[in-house]
Order: sequence, then structure tokens, then C-alpha cells
Amino acid sequence: MPRCWKLSACGAAKLGTPEGDRLDVLATLIDSYERHTHSMDPPDPIEAIKFRMSQQKLTRKQLEPMIGTRTRVCRSPEPADVAYPSA
Repeated sequence: MPRCWKLSACGAAKLGTPEGDRLDVLATLIDSYERHTHSMDPPDPIEAIKFRMSQQKLTRKQLEPMIGTRTRVCRSPEPADVAYPSA
């Protein structure tokens, strides 16, 4: 059985069992590997909001209930004004 199937089979393992211990070790190893090989800086908060607005096609007006006054929301350009690379 491929290793990835073994890992997915451990997903329902209970804590304190051999399978649960195996899952804990594998999760720790995966986390460590990802931190060392795929480290990322945290995103700029404003850029993250603009990216999310672009993804959900939100306008500044739609953000007012979540962020606050129109003046506060208007401090950043519309997402359409910002070019984002497609992933």
C-alpha cells in the first residue's frame, strides 16, 4: 500500500493508540518539512483584504458593514485597480 494511503488511513486514529502515535509523528514531520522547504512570510493585511475582495468580487461598499465607515474602507484602491497573478 502506498505511504499516502497509510497516512490517510491514520486520519481517524485515536490518541494514545499506535496509529494515533504514528499520525502524530507523521504530522510533526510534515509540518517541519513544510516550514523548512516552503516557508512564507505573512501577507500584508491590506493586500490580503484586497486579494480576498478580488476573489469574491466585493466592492468597498460591501465591506462597510465588516470594516466600518466608508472613509476607512476607501483608504485602499478597488481590487480591480490591483493586478494579481493568477495561481
